[in-house]
Amino acid sequence: MEQKAHNPIINSRSLARLISNAGFRRMDSIRGARTYSRQLKSVFEKGGTVLPTKCSLADLLELSFNYLQNEYRHEYIYKTKLLSEFILEKYSLSDTIILNEFKIGKSIADMILVNGTNKVFEIKTELDSPERLKTQINDYFKAFSEVYIVTHHTLTSKYRSIVDESIGIIEFNSDFKLETIREAVINQKMLDNLVMMKSLRKGEFLQIIDEIYGCIPQTTQVKMYKECLDLAKQVSPILLQQKYLSTIKSRINPIQELVLKSDIPVYLKFFCYLSNFSENQYIALPTRLSCVV
Repeated sequence: MEQKAHNPIINSRSLARLISNAGFRRMDSIRGARTYSRQLKSVFEKGGTVLPTKCSLADLLELSFNYLQNEYRHEYIYKTKLLSEFILEKYSLSDTIILNEFKIGKSIADMILVNGTNKVFEIKTELDSPERLKTQINDYFKAFSEVYIVTHHTLTSKYRSIVDESIGIIEFNSDFKLETIREAVINQKMLDNLVMMKSLRKGEFLQIIDEIYGCIPQTTQVKMYKECLDLAKQVSPILLQQKYLSTIKSRINPIQELVLKSDIPVYLKFFCYLSNFSENQYIALPTRLSCVV
């Protein structure tokens, strides 16, 4: 989409709020898609960008994504890149689960991947601080075996100097591509049974106890959680992690392979995957994207 600008000053924060999982949910109907299109168009026009009289939502989204990729690389840009240029190139969605903002101990991992392997991705954009990084990494190793830092190429040296050599490094390079600078080394020495169990849903940790012991405690609902945790403490951390990862992997939704469809733009794949779209929602998306304002 061509646009003309005379010293444009785009409100990058406003645009970033619109190009996000929360922003994309505004496309939940044709009416919503039109309103969303007008909001995107307004950000550019207020910044001095001259756009065509009529713009499709798809054009506006592509323009927005490209602008942010160049000028204001917030977390959604990185997550989109991770899905399209790392995960989808290496793994099959039929046996891979990707989880967003996953709580581990006192930290929240930006993204985790579980299939035959398991990885945590901690994104550090130019807008972020390394202040809590060591604490975050320590928490991640209590449940997972490989940790990667994903950052901009101008920050690669900085983060390499901060983290241990076992931590993988993926950089957003000057060609706007993700490049693996260093592979992560598997580390299972810090696994913590309680941290793993506490990061699961109730039904999931009960399932693990049942699989290991052949039954769940016959007790009151009030005492059930504590008794399950007490039982979990007695299990080998390696065995518990195997059960833990298998349980997480069971969350795979086969319908999400539709995110690979050619008519799903790259910048929407991460959102569609996380949203657990139904087949009908995937079918409706091209019509929403064709809305013109």
